[in-house]
Amino acid sequence: MITIKAQQIIQQADSKGIKLQLNNGNIKCEAPKEFITQEFISALKENKAEVIEVLKQLQDPRSDLEEDSKLWALLLKTAYAYDEMTHGTLHGFRCGGAKLELEKGRLELKPRYGPDTDYSWQTEKGWFRDRKEWLLPLAEEIKEVFTKTSKELKQNVSSTEQTTLPLYENRT
Repeated sequence: MITIKAQQIIQQADSKGIKLQLNNGNIKCEAPKEFITQEFISALKENKAEVIEVLKQLQDPRSDLEEDSKLWALLLKTAYAYDEMTHGTLHGFRCGGAKLELEKGRLELKPRYGPDTDYSWQTEKGWFRDRKEWLLPLAEEIKEVFTKTSKELKQNVSSTEQTTLPLYENRT
């Protein structure tokens, strides 16, 4: 069970610029040493299992689809902070093989489909059926998450002058 405490630890880490990642089932912290206090380490140890569960939810479940994996990690992190239903729906579409593309500073969700693939959708018709059933009822929420993610992308790129994203990457 994921506790409020685990979520607070991750939010605290984010606010202090501490990057938490999973590495072979363990939590890895990246930040200047002065940001990682003994109190933070103790809280992390006390809530390790729950923090790991949250971090798993923030990872791209289809890291095998490398071209947009970092975008998905950022989107899922934003959706997780937004609400459970939106996060779960987007997570499910990613599991099915959906892709993200950045078009003129905006994120767009696009299908991957085809017979004899490991994608959830064999045809365009299947994609549109699931889109209607799952995405359209959450259109406003998804739009908000995409807008927040796009803004964060712009901030990351302008602050680092790079296109790499400091995210919770799945490195397995």
